Amino acid sequence: MDEELEKTRRERDDAQTECAELRLQRSCLLETQIVESLMGSCEIREFIDSVGTAIFGLNAQGRIDVWNRQAQSLFGVTKHEAMGMLFVDLLDHRALNYQVHSFSYDAIFTVFRQVPSWIELACGGHHIGSIQLSIPVQRRSVSEKFLHVIVSASPRWNSGSCCGTFCICQDFSEVKRFEDRLLSRVKTAEEMADSTTNPIMLLDSKGMILGWNRVFVETTGRSREDVLNQNFAQTFLDLEPRRRFMLALEHSIRRKKVQCIEICLKNVRENFGIFSFTLDPQMETSGQVERVICVGKRIAANVSPGIHDDAANQWANSLRTANAPIFSLDLDYNITEWNDGASQITSFSEKDVVGKSIFEFLSEDYASSSKSIFNSILNGQSMKNFEVEMRTRQGPFVCILLNVTKRFDTAGSVVGFFGIGQDITERKNDELERSKMVEQLYHFIENTNTPIFGVDEDGFINEWNKKIAELTGYSKEELLGQRFIETLIPEEFKAEVQNTVRATLQGISTENVEFCLCTKRKKRIDLLLSTSPRMILSGQIVGLIGVGQDISERKKIEVEKARVADELQRFIQSANAPIFGIDTDGLINEWNDMAAQITGYRRDETLGKDFVKEFVRSENQESVKAVLSDALDGKEAANFEFPLYTKENKRIEFLLNATSRRDLNYNVIGVLGVGQDITERKVIEIEKAR
Repeated sequence: MDEELEKTRRERDDAQTECAELRLQRSCLLETQIVESLMGSCEIREFIDSVGTAIFGLNAQGRIDVWNRQAQSLFGVTKHEAMGMLFVDLLDHRALNYQVHSFSYDAIFTVFRQVPSWIELACGGHHIGSIQLSIPVQRRSVSEKFLHVIVSASPRWNSGSCCGTFCICQDFSEVKRFEDRLLSRVKTAEEMADSTTNPIMLLDSKGMILGWNRVFVETTGRSREDVLNQNFAQTFLDLEPRRRFMLALEHSIRRKKVQCIEICLKNVRENFGIFSFTLDPQMETSGQVERVICVGKRIAANVSPGIHDDAANQWANSLRTANAPIFSLDLDYNITEWNDGASQITSFSEKDVVGKSIFEFLSEDYASSSKSIFNSILNGQSMKNFEVEMRTRQGPFVCILLNVTKRFDTAGSVVGFFGIGQDITERKNDELERSKMVEQLYHFIENTNTPIFGVDEDGFINEWNKKIAELTGYSKEELLGQRFIETLIPEEFKAEVQNTVRATLQGISTENVEFCLCTKRKKRIDLLLSTSPRMILSGQIVGLIGVGQDISERKKIEVEKARVADELQRFIQSANAPIFGIDTDGLINEWNDMAAQITGYRRDETLGKDFVKEFVRSENQESVKAVLSDALDGKEAANFEFPLYTKENKRIEFLLNATSRRDLNYNVIGVLGVGQDITERKVIEIEKAR
């Protein structure tokens, strides 16, 4: 019997080990969940180190326990230095090193005030979609004092408890610097507008003043703050000039440049001046005109025609020196202008390209589609933000996000095209890298040894990996589009599984739900199910992912263990020898039929009583207690004799074998005593001795 118990215990341990290994893989459906659940795998660790995205993990205390190569490169901290460090301390340490040379501690506190809050949320079980951090770093150049990153964090779970967070970090410093450069150019343009001798203002599509320069302030006697969001025509023009100006503005809003409209402008002193204005429409990325730049010239003033600070020349110079690629084409698609930004990106100078077709510098895949887009623009269609691949002098192509509009002459006739681009090569490469990563992760899900399935918000199956197909006998093709619960769940489990699905679709993840699946051969398999909501980028829940664990063998073992335990209990109760059991406090918890027969005490009269104090005489209590205490310490005793008195106060000579009683973890939880009534034998021995 001891051999059977030992065999059962070994089978139980093996089953627990197998269950633990399978449970470790159940969250491999999403980026952070897949990697997190398989963190012990060398292949996955190598995979994390090889991806082009900075990945790091924090434990529940916010200390770093995962730090891949890209994170080392991005933050400039080695894995050896980072592991075990509080993430906040790492950032504060880098900030303080930099602060000595640049800025005050107050500035550092402002930068990092947001860091502990999102770490606490993520480590507390919350998903953090994205948070932007601007981190002072020492390794960057003087002009690049900050590392700008976007961090997404997902909680890490262990047995239903959050044990930390897993973070994916994207460097958007280049985008931030581009935005800063745009803001700098806007500020430069404002300074240039203030330095000119011509009045310049910016209007929205309804004629409301968005800003004007110093000359307008001096001309009208009204400050920028006074006129902001006021209607220019109604405030400064009389009825007839107002009508002509609004007609010109309407014409400009239709993306046609209007030149030389003469109006009388009055100031706060009711004095009038005659000005000639040029209205230049400004295209937005949507293809619509939302703003108009108005450049004026006082006709009555003696202005030299060759003046150097002419506004038009300054604006043209700004476009030429802009960092973004800007070019213009004639109606035959030949390049007529090519700014410094385009030259910098392609390494082709203006001299190299002017007079040549733009299609010579586009890849074959994009040349024909781009020509169709240009024709559509000529026909009045709005085409915004289309991608092209542009050839460089070195050979490789760069990806440009292009916005093209029609170009007009002074008479309002279309003379060509005007294009403004943005270099998105790095972004495209990042997207390609992420695409590869997602493809690899999906391949892993499909081929993992864990059963995984997906269900949409209406309960139809949309994912079915090879392992669950193997377990159920249903192929992926057979079940895609079928209702999960109606097709696979037995009737007695449908309500419970329906509740689990409903909760998950409301955003609540579940773990360790036991249920049965019906196979194609009408058999049942027992699964331990964990579910997670499936979301799109906007955060909308579109279904769920279920990660199962086949526990059919474990259930068989549990049934067998229950059967064996029941047999042992019945054996003890009906054994021909008196058997009793005590817990660690010496209280009786077993008392079989033979013990009741010999002593006269029924089972219900003994359970919960102190065996030594209630059933052993005082002169023998110390020795019996010592034997039972040794058994509780794991020192079993055999053939220990002591007298026991029945309910009628009759003395019985008792021969005791005391065995330690242990739980599943082999801890002693009591003593099982198997006795033998040797009263008659003792009488015979005494007679023989006489």
